[in-house]
Amino acid sequence: MNVNAVLQPAVQFQHLSQEVRTQNLLQSIKTKEMREPLLAVQNILAQNRTLAYDIVLNQHMPTVERLTHSNLLIQRFDGNLKQVVEIYKKMGEDVQAMVDELRQQEQQEG
Repeated sequence: MNVNAVLQPAVQFQHLSQEVRTQNLLQSIKTKEMREPLLAVQNILAQNRTLAYDIVLNQHMPTVERLTHSNLLIQRFDGNLKQVVEIYKKMGEDVQAMVDELRQQEQQEG
């Protein structure tokens, strides 16, 4: 009897089981802590759409005042993008911490 043939499905099942646990964990993260940052990102992106529209309008009639105003809008747009990056970075760190904690609990149990 080929031992590898018997072990392969067991290893595959273990991997599948780990994937299912990970998926269940990610689905259970529908918490306020994860929803609020995503809503903040949506609001920031909505602001950026408005800023982009205003910038384009100012470019169509280039006066010193409009170009100066566009420069300020672009700086705000850039600041908003930096906020989005920071939000996603923090969310990634939070998710990683949750996954690490779950794995630690599993190791202690098993």
